[in-house]
Amino acid sequence: MVRAFSGLLGVDDSEQLQSAIDGLGKADFITDGRILSASGQQLTSAWSEEITKRPGSSTTQREVITAGATAVAHKLGIQVKTGGVGKLGFLTRPFEFGSLSRDEYTTYDRHNRKGNGSHKVKRRASRQMPTRSQTGWIAYPAAKAFTTRAVHMFQQVVVKTMHDAIEGKL
Repeated sequence: MVRAFSGLLGVDDSEQLQSAIDGLGKADFITDGRILSASGQQLTSAWSEEITKRPGSSTTQREVITAGATAVAHKLGIQVKTGGVGKLGFLTRPFEFGSLSRDEYTTYDRHNRKGNGSHKVKRRASRQMPTRSQTGWIAYPAAKAFTTRAVHMFQQVVVKTMHDAIEGKL
């Protein structure tokens, strides 16, 4: 079983990922770079695909979470990232985990359109955020489903690239 912690798929619990990373450590510098770039491209496209098939409560939620979705393989494991890109990057966490203040009211002063007077208005300002979830709505469930697929993909890339390097095809 592979565990996901803080966006990093760790090698401690997976013999397959551990053996692939051991093979990566035995490769020369050029082969090592080719393995990481090839696996990065494949893993990023698979990670983006996994995130986009998750249901979101709104189009904005899906766009904020899926922006900047990357998966990078390195000698510690496979790191998956999402969100935090562009002007709406600060909304990644509230859209993924929801808002605690979803049902709270905000009171503010509003100027009257037809006169010089003003009056108080009471609104729910965080209503567009999903309800609170400790396990997340899009990225975390996607990461849970993606872990075994990512390990198998990375292992295949390492084996294929090492095989090509031994045969002199690189």
